[in-house]
Amino acid sequence: MKPIVMIALEFAPVQTHGAFRSIELAKYLRQFGYQPHVITIDPDDGEQILGARRNDALLNALPIGVIVFPG
Repeated sequence: MKPIVMIALEFAPVQTHGAFRSIELAKYLRQFGYQPHVITIDPDDGEQILGARRNDALLNALPIGVIVFPG
């Protein structure tokens, strides 16, 4: 698999519409032979910055091999 870096303000486990879009993109990238490395905000800051809840179940929805680097 070829590595690819995604920079996403909204990503799992932050529960927003944008996070769902980014999660789906990461799933499709895996299907096309890319290994996503996602740089995102610290999930604990998601509520303060985005007004969004934390939902750890979203992390379980990620395919194996998606690497998340919370900032």
